[in-house]
Amino acid sequence: MVRRLEADIAQVRRAADDAVRRTRAEADKQATAECKNSAGKLANVEQELAEVRAQYADVLASHRDAEQALRKVRSIDIE
Repeated sequence: MVRRLEADIAQVRRAADDAVRRTRAEADKQATAECKNSAGKLANVEQELAEVRAQYADVLASHRDAEQALRKVRSIDIE
């Protein structure tokens, strides 16, 4: 009877250890997948940021050119 109980306890411990291993493995897989997904999103956001910065630079240059043109027109009108 004692040996059977000891065997049952050992079996329960093995089952619990297996469950813990499986849970950790699944958590590791999920963490790895989330990390890859996050890296992909980060790359997309960085690319979008670079595009927006380029657009901003183009708009800024355009506005500077327009301002310079207005200053020239204004200085001609004043003279």
